[in-house]
Amino acid sequence: MTCILSPGPDVPPFVIRESVVAYQFAREMDAVQLAKLVTPGSTISKSSCSPAVLAKSNVEA
Repeated sequence: MTCILSPGPDVPPFVIRESVVAYQFAREMDAVQLAKLVTPGSTISKSSCSPAVLAKSNVEA
């Protein structure tokens, strides 16, 4: 699955230019599950997208 995010009010603030997210074996998880996978002090940006952005990316995929 590939998703293209463009800066805007519905995406996380660290998206400052059009960004492509391509991943294999994607799975859905909540913030608690994700927190278990990201080590303390990690520099990985973390946030969430609005339901509208996620719905749009599913249509475009």
